[in-house]
Amino acid sequence: MNTDPGYNHLTINNDITITDIPRNVIDLYETVPWHHLNSAVAGGITRNSIIYGIRNYMPRGDSSNIGRSYYVRNYNAGTYEDYQPPWDEQLPNGELVFRDLPLFANFSRHDDLDEGIIEIASYLRTLDFGPRENDTSRVILHFTDSYVYDDGSPEYGFGIEGPSMTGALLALRFRIFQPDTLTSVEIYFNRAYNDYNQTLPFRLCVWKDGGGKPGELIYISEESYFPKFSQGKPGFTLYPVLAPEDINVTDSIIYVGWKQQTDEFLNIGYDVNNNNLSRTFVNTAGEWISPGGSLIPGTIMMRAVFGRRGIITGENEIPESGDNITVYPNPVSSILYIYSVEDIANVSIVDISGRTVLKQKGNFTGIDISALSPGLYQVIISTGTELPVVRKILVRH
Repeated sequence: MNTDPGYNHLTINNDITITDIPRNVIDLYETVPWHHLNSAVAGGITRNSIIYGIRNYMPRGDSSNIGRSYYVRNYNAGTYEDYQPPWDEQLPNGELVFRDLPLFANFSRHDDLDEGIIEIASYLRTLDFGPRENDTSRVILHFTDSYVYDDGSPEYGFGIEGPSMTGALLALRFRIFQPDTLTSVEIYFNRAYNDYNQTLPFRLCVWKDGGGKPGELIYISEESYFPKFSQGKPGFTLYPVLAPEDINVTDSIIYVGWKQQTDEFLNIGYDVNNNNLSRTFVNTAGEWISPGGSLIPGTIMMRAVFGRRGIITGENEIPESGDNITVYPNPVSSILYIYSVEDIANVSIVDISGRTVLKQKGNFTGIDISALSPGLYQVIISTGTELPVVRKILVRH
């Protein structure tokens, strides 16, 4: 923001500018798990248009033909596609107008990486006048392991509070495009005054579809979780789904959320640039309802995380496995054994915050994890000949 006196502000005349980034490029979601992208595209998820907000600051009586274009850059594939349709037009002076273009870009995955990056930029083809920097806007989509409705930035907070709200349920509906294992839930909590909401417990929940509303409860965490905040830039906290067995989602619809253990405001982030109230449900008196028109349209900032997870056995025998590396027992309390057809180069164990807590090099069959705190960890195993293999383990003492 320019805090100088008004007479020092720059006045822009004779300019035509684009006013917003390309939004809702993918229908329904902002991004989906990278490994689900091809299935999602086959299911019709990509939109057929890009929306342009354009403001014409040209003096009244002056006009020029304005063209709309866009490009798509796939960082994984190294491809760049530029679309410049010959559809120019004269726009009204001094007004904000909205136009669209068909989206012909090919969204697809052609690799086995865990993350994909696609850049989409919309730009105006104008004559050589006015600042050119505001003729282009872009968005970079990071496809990781989550189904994402929000844009990553909260404008408000959402919660359920009031007398008798202890035990209230909140659920968000997700449409899944291929069978996979639900491993965790990412939640963005707003920081309250004096971090007050950091002391408010909740339990993670997962439901099946019940005819357009949450149905059968298939998981509720034994542990209580609490809102967490990073010390630097605000962000999401990963809450693991610590079910005794994998939650393998084969149905196309699933609901994730919480059961709160107080009657106070948990203050989850709320994004008003995307409206998913129709997929949001609360239960305060034994019946699921959608908040609908009672709130500002928006999206609670909760994400469903999918991916492979280690086999949960609890036995000391080597479990059957369809690949070349197996870890056991799981859950584990002291020695974690690793069976590998190839020699092991190194093993790293990473906690749910992404911090490496244990590392061991050289070929071996067991690693002592007795000093680790109980919880969910990732075991990253490298043999030196192929991509590292990742397994999830549950440490219990």
